[in-house]
Amino acid sequence: MDSGTSQLVRELLEKYAVIEISGDQGTIYQGPVSGNLKGTGSTMREDLYLGTFQAGRQKKLKVKLALAEEMDNKFNRLTGKVRWIFTAKGEDEKTVTSTYAPATGDKTEAGMWIALLGFSAFFLAAAFAVERSYSRREEDEADKRNS
Repeated sequence: MDSGTSQLVRELLEKYAVIEISGDQGTIYQGPVSGNLKGTGSTMREDLYLGTFQAGRQKKLKVKLALAEEMDNKFNRLTGKVRWIFTAKGEDEKTVTSTYAPATGDKTEAGMWIALLGFSAFFLAAAFAVERSYSRREEDEADKRNS
């Protein structure tokens, strides 16, 4: 990334892009995407407490991203990625860190598409076999007529 693009990214993340993360207990963080909420000491660069989780249980977090209306078109070619890092501390005080991608609400059912592909392949093969069967019958009938 060149220095001009780097400056645009920094400006976008500190001035125009605001993120709000909330859960069952209310708002966990609200401020610039850069993570530095000036004058409050609140930052996303430090661990944010998400609550207590029982083993095997899940909780949903709601993440909202808003861009300021006064944002200029000079930012329109930027692409952003978020690297989520989750840290868990067990009852034995061991810390585990994971950077897996959380569920984002994408409801695409991969299994459904794989099954649809399988059924399509089956029906295509069946149609090919039926067409070939009819073709052979026509050839046999034509041979009988010509003999």
